[in-house]
Amino acid sequence: MPSQSKNSIACKNLIKIIGGRWRGRNLSVADEPGLRPTANRIRETLFNWLSLDIASAVCLDCFAGSGALGFEAASRGAQQVVMVEPVASVYRLLQHQIKVFEADQIDVYQGEVMQYLQTCQLQFNFVFIDPPYAKPELRDEVLKGLIEKDLLQHGCKLFIEWPKHEQFELNGEHLTWLKLKNAGQVSYGIAQLLGNG
Repeated sequence: MPSQSKNSIACKNLIKIIGGRWRGRNLSVADEPGLRPTANRIRETLFNWLSLDIASAVCLDCFAGSGALGFEAASRGAQQVVMVEPVASVYRLLQHQIKVFEADQIDVYQGEVMQYLQTCQLQFNFVFIDPPYAKPELRDEVLKGLIEKDLLQHGCKLFIEWPKHEQFELNGEHLTWLKLKNAGQVSYGIAQLLGNG
């Protein structure tokens, strides 16, 4: 069996894009501990909720991982998608898949999301917040950072996912839930920014 080069990336499975121009195409999932792609049924529900709004949107995927949310958004017509990914091997795979898909509207930033928010100059219509389950504090930290840095457009929608056994409340006075749902052991919802004072 040929040996892998030091630059090759181990992949543990494939996930399919559900809708849009790349419907049915596969994304490779890097074989990294804790990497947890958003389940198909959740992605399908999420993008059904967002179907009327995603075209021409500017999106931020705070915890890219497999890239499933970001690629799905781009597939469905998002104008620009920024993915943030701290793990070097996962970042390289995302870069590779952007080239394979010729996805010029997707940019990927290597580093921690809180670091990215410090220098970000964009304002977003949609934000995906799905941190590692081992770091639940990041949900609140990211929400606070997005609001304090004024990175959310008025009416911005935020997808948030967390383990069903945990309690999670929105920490911004101008944020309100539009949708809430459970799927298996996962809770998730869409929040919206109604104003910023």
